[in-house]
Amino acid sequence: MKTAKDLMTKDPILVQSGSDVRDQLKQFLENDISSAPVVNPLGEILGALNEVGLIKSYLLNKIKHKDNNMKVIHHKELLDPIEIVKESRPATEVIRIMIHSPNHRVVVVNNMNQVTGVISPKDILKFLAGEDSENKLLKDELKETQDKLEALQQKLEDMQMVLTNYQDLYQDAPTMMHSVDAKGTITMANKKIHNVLGYDDNELIGKTIFDLYAKNCHGQATQGLKTIMKDGFHNSTYSTMITKDGGKVRVDVVSTALRDKYGKFIGTISASRPI
Repeated sequence: MKTAKDLMTKDPILVQSGSDVRDQLKQFLENDISSAPVVNPLGEILGALNEVGLIKSYLLNKIKHKDNNMKVIHHKELLDPIEIVKESRPATEVIRIMIHSPNHRVVVVNNMNQVTGVISPKDILKFLAGEDSENKLLKDELKETQDKLEALQQKLEDMQMVLTNYQDLYQDAPTMMHSVDAKGTITMANKKIHNVLGYDDNELIGKTIFDLYAKNCHGQATQGLKTIMKDGFHNSTYSTMITKDGGKVRVDVVSTALRDKYGKFIGTISASRPI
């Protein structure tokens, strides 16, 4: 898979934040560049200096007659924000980032956050105009991304089917019942739990276990979800739920895992009753 390292122009010209604007004018002209990353003495990237910003900073100093204020660092407001990616970032992602970048430049850094390259539209054009094998590789990467999206869509459809089947069974059950996903977000809740906790129908959907349980039970709820995901169930336990108006309801809860046809975890189903 092609990465940012394969696309970038290596060893780019960097503008030191303490350098003189007049020196940078010469450097831009001599190296035929229109933009360059600006770094401070610690190597941190402050932004990008382009031709327009360079001209503005030079003219501002001439107008104000302040030759002692000609350092790039004195004109940070003229720097453009710049996108930064790791060398290992996939090429398809880098192209997307560059297209949406304000100045259409991407700085590439290594694992030590040192600048190792710059990617401009010209670099992308070179890549796209390269050998057929390279173009095919890009198409393969795009197809791989599309396949992943389609797989995700299928997973969502499978999950919806499972949840719908369970919903038909428990929506009118006399027991308080609810389901959450792997992040703890409530995906289903029956009429009984809405009534007991004082919520309107479907009002609990989209809330989380932290909205459902008392604050002193959050750790217990988090650990319980992990146990269900790992073991497939959680034995009966006592906990405290919070009503819509802030009241507390002591409950006995038992939970099991919902899985898709491939055995992958897609959520929980929990039954509870006031005690």
